[in-house]
Amino acid sequence: MATTRLFRNGNSQAVRIPAELAYPSSELEAGVASTERERRTRVRRALARFVEEVPVVPFDAAAAAAYGPVRLASRDRRRDALDRMIAAHALALDVALVTSNVADFAGCSGLRIENWVEPDAPA
Repeated sequence: MATTRLFRNGNSQAVRIPAELAYPSSELEAGVASTERERRTRVRRALARFVEEVPVVPFDAAAAAAYGPVRLASRDRRRDALDRMIAAHALALDVALVTSNVADFAGCSGLRIENWVEPDAPA
C-alpha cells in the first residue's frame, strides 16, 4: 500500500491506498475544475501526486462489455449513465470503487465500494 494526501474542503488527510481500487479520474478532474481559483493550483498538485501513486487505468473493451448489463439493471437508464460507466469499469477490473456517493451506486450487483470520506458509513 502507498500513502498519499487527499484534500477535502481545503483540509489535507493522509490515506493508505490499496493496490487494487478504481476511482473516476474524470470526476476528480471535474472537481479540480470546479475548485475556486485561489485553491485550484494546490488541488491540481494534490491530484497529480495521487495519480502518481494510483495510475489511471483506461476504459477498455472489458469495461465496455461490463457496462451493458450494469446500465440495463438501472431502472432509469438515462439517469446516472456516467456512474454506471464508473461501476462497470470497477467491475471489469475486479476492484473496489472508492466514492463518497455510495447511494449513486446502489443496485450495482457485485460492486465493492469503499467510502474514504466516511469510513464507518455503510457501503
